[in-house]
Amino acid sequence: MVCLQSCTAREVVAIKCVTKASLNRVSSENLLTEIELLKTLRHDHIVELKDFQVRPTISSCCVFDYCLVN
Repeated sequence: MVCLQSCTAREVVAIKCVTKASLNRVSSENLLTEIELLKTLRHDHIVELKDFQVRPTISSCCVFDYCLVN
């Protein structure tokens, strides 16, 4: 189990995990760019990135606010 920063908060979150084996070089760079942008971006219409973990040889996981779609 990978415990990220918000692990003890007991809040509902959305998690995006991407395995490195499924990415080519450009896709991997795009994922890192997405994380860099979302770390600082705050907007009412963009889901907040709460936490992330990049494991260079295995996978990357991002923790987002959970959005209930009606």
